Amino acid sequence: MPAPPAPLHPRPARAQSSINEVNTLAHKLKNRLEALDKLNEEALKKKGCGPGSASERTRTSVTAGLKKKLKDLVGDFSKLRRAREAGRRAGGAAGLGAPPRAAPNARLPPTLPCSLAAAAARSAV
Repeated sequence: MPAPPAPLHPRPARAQSSINEVNTLAHKLKNRLEALDKLNEEALKKKGCGPGSASERTRTSVTAGLKKKLKDLVGDFSKLRRAREAGRRAGGAAGLGAPPRAAPNARLPPTLPCSLAAAAARSAV
């Protein structure tokens, strides 16, 4: 019995699994940061850890720094993903990029109907 055929496009499936993995990890990190915020609010009620104390400022700055870092990383990932999607749309399934464009004054192929060729010739002049 012959081996089953290989998938036609293994890269998109692998890329999608990586995207799903990153999204899952980002959600887990976001949930942890929200839990940390709740702990910080509870710590404010303790004696000596109220607003303006050194421990409160430290907790707040660490949490804010982690949130900013997560936001930046998710933004960078989103840009990368959008660029990949744009390249895939422009260049087909392989994502090789857009095909080269013809110059605006280039001759039209002879397969166009006469009315389209005439209209294009008028707009090029």
